[in-house]
Amino acid sequence: MFSDQGGQASLIGGYYINDYLSLQLRYGHNSKLHNEATVEGYPPCQSGVDCVAAASWERMLSEVESKSLALRVRADYAISDRWIVSGLAGYSYLFQKIKYSFPEAPVTRISDRVYENGWSYGIGARYQLTPQFAIGAEWMKENLGSIDLESTNLTLEYHFK
Repeated sequence: MFSDQGGQASLIGGYYINDYLSLQLRYGHNSKLHNEATVEGYPPCQSGVDCVAAASWERMLSEVESKSLALRVRADYAISDRWIVSGLAGYSYLFQKIKYSFPEAPVTRISDRVYENGWSYGIGARYQLTPQFAIGAEWMKENLGSIDLESTNLTLEYHFK
């Protein structure tokens, strides 16, 4: 069971090479994603070996905080005066700090840090409200080694001209 107690925010900066192609640098932060799980039979006990009974490790709680950095290329295609569809591709880096706790166990807290990187891609569409402002939505997929992420994002863009 996952419970997102915090939130996610991203900041995107970019440069338009021309009307159809831009480079983007994205920074994202996600805080306090909580998970509660039941762990059965771990660690396994063997006869004659002194170990912690599996029943004492039944409940596990985790809290995840992550930060990401991505460099992407976005290709745009105008389907009307105000509607633009986009394709995105790039490379992403992810850092996660994970805290595990076992309320009924002798070892109550364990921390772990995970670093992953890999390719990302996606599609999007936006509506140009004014020459400077646009609203939109995009779907992104990130293949980061042992972690695959998928997200749907709402965007508000301001163009400095």
